[in-house]
Amino acid sequence: FSSRRRHTRSLCDWSSDVCSSDLVLRLPLRVAQVRLARAGDRGGVVGGQHAGRHVRAGFAAAVGFERSMASWLSALRVVLVTDGLGDLDRLRRLVVAATKGGVRAVQLREPVLSARALAELAADLLPVLADVDGLLLVNDRVDVAAAGHAHGAQVGYRSLSPRDARSVLGPKLRMGCSVHDAAQLGEAAAAHADFAVLAPVFATASKPNVQPLGLAAAGRLTANAAVPMVWLGGMTPATVATIGSLPPGHRPAGIAVMRGICSAADPRAAAATYCGLVQAWMPQSGDRKSTSELQSHSDLVCRLL
Repeated sequence: FSSRRRHTRSLCDWSSDVCSSDLVLRLPLRVAQVRLARAGDRGGVVGGQHAGRHVRAGFAAAVGFERSMASWLSALRVVLVTDGLGDLDRLRRLVVAATKGGVRAVQLREPVLSARALAELAADLLPVLADVDGLLLVNDRVDVAAAGHAHGAQVGYRSLSPRDARSVLGPKLRMGCSVHDAAQLGEAAAAHADFAVLAPVFATASKPNVQPLGLAAAGRLTANAAVPMVWLGGMTPATVATIGSLPPGHRPAGIAVMRGICSAADPRAAAATYCGLVQAWMPQSGDRKSTSELQSHSDLVCRLL
């Protein structure tokens, strides 16, 4: 057992040495390290084809996210926003269920967790998102994302300013900005945000004293925005269906859902419902890298093991 653990550690150390200078490669190795460590903890044989399988999954995650904007944006069609209860076991079950239902982007909104606890949770969830070529974001904590524990961060009024957040995240990590009006949209665009989350679009119990934008106003802001838009607030199956009544240029790149999935009796079924509703009014897009391309990149790394 001890020899297997030593071999696991040597593989993780090798991966860190090789890829520490390249942010694009840090994320796949983070996924691979988590999986290798788990295999070692279970007493599994970590080497050869077994180790290669873990690295392939992680490497495919980063190669997949070095693709065109149209393609990675497709992950934002339905974003699961966690509800901040801080129950780690529940969060893991919730994210797994949501991805099985079709969700491809998760925003960890867990203000009760310390930076270290959030980083550990994100590292644990990265392989789940990697398995579906998904996107993991952390709310506010740009330091956790910059350390390589997530694909990016969602910044709001409690975070660093969008400009400062971008300087910390660098050009490769994704940055979303929470916005409520045209001025904040301009600030997000000036800071080179990858997308903006517009809220609240519809009335929501989480902000009972805030006037929602409404369908028409949200559509106008979206049509004039310089960055892709994700809508948040009051996203029920009924309200999501109404988005299809807008002209295509006024529709968002995706929606963000919290209660509709987090509080559902069956999160997997709820996620599938939202994904189906968005699919009904959003055209297919994107040019994902082919499976053969991903395989060739990951095989190259595996041959080095």
